[in-house]
Amino acid sequence: MNNAGFVGQAGRQVADLDESTLRRCFDVNVIGPILCARQALQQLSLSMGGHGGRIVSVSSIAARTGSPNDWVDYAASKAALNTFTLGFGKEVARDGVQVIGVGPGGVATELHAQAGSPERLARFCEITPIGRPAESSEIADVVVWALLDAPDYLTATTIVVSGGL
Repeated sequence: MNNAGFVGQAGRQVADLDESTLRRCFDVNVIGPILCARQALQQLSLSMGGHGGRIVSVSSIAARTGSPNDWVDYAASKAALNTFTLGFGKEVARDGVQVIGVGPGGVATELHAQAGSPERLARFCEITPIGRPAESSEIADVVVWALLDAPDYLTATTIVVSGGL
């Protein structure tokens, strides 16, 4: 289970983005999960002596929305993670390994306040059809389902859990 996320400060535009923040964003949100998946593959792969299994990564609805004027770099990193999930899932499907992404929408956590935009979640809820943020437990329920109960036929895809957004 890959659950990593780095956003930096909210409200920045690409013109204001510094290279170190961009690199950290991709290191945490893309490179880290890929390296973890590679390590998991060595344990799970039928051809490497494993018994098969599932690799689940937490992405974000930002991969679909782009997060303009806010976290474009974060959105791009999560889109890269979704693409990795798709390609890697296809690559290892016949080796007994399922690769599944979970893409939450806005989640009621301290992330937004810590990034300097405590009002961001309220703004996000205005455009979310269900009208509220997800609770962490709602996202965790989908992750647990993907790890334990999802059909074996599910792989190389990201499940969006975004309140209808």
